[in-house]
Amino acid sequence: MTDERQLVTRLQEGSEEAFTQFFDQYRNTIYNFGLRFCGNPDEASEVLQDTLINTFRHIKNFKGQSKLSTWLYRIASNACLMRRRKMKPGDVSLDQMEEEAGVEPGDHRFKPDQLLEQKEMNNIIQDALVALPESYRIPFILKEIEQLSHKEIAEILDTSIPNAKVRVHRARLMLREKIA
Repeated sequence: MTDERQLVTRLQEGSEEAFTQFFDQYRNTIYNFGLRFCGNPDEASEVLQDTLINTFRHIKNFKGQSKLSTWLYRIASNACLMRRRKMKPGDVSLDQMEEEAGVEPGDHRFKPDQLLEQKEMNNIIQDALVALPESYRIPFILKEIEQLSHKEIAEILDTSIPNAKVRVHRARLMLREKIA
């Protein structure tokens, strides 16, 4: 029995230790996926929470026909889509920028103009990514950021491998156009 299968079995049995191991193993992956999809740390935290809750609620239904991570990405994708429908754009203050950069108050090495330029470029890229239709955004994130194979993406999206490849390719073209 593989480690993943053992973890799933222990999760299905309700082992608290397995839930802790599961959380430690997948929290960053889910959070980062949510952050890239939603573009907002608070929303990413909500996606993480929603994904974990839904995973724990439905782990008994997991049959092992795909990898646990593939099943998890599907749950996270659905959580992102639900959150995205509710999301509203927000403003970012200079204090938030300093906090995100890990700068202590009064640190004279902090250069707001450099951070602002970097933040603006990141925002352009993130806005272009968020502006992609969901049917292209999810496969792009899974392929280019999460480094999943086309086969895994096809499983997550419940589509064919050629369709997954086409969606990733079209997403790249759309992003190039939006960023240019």
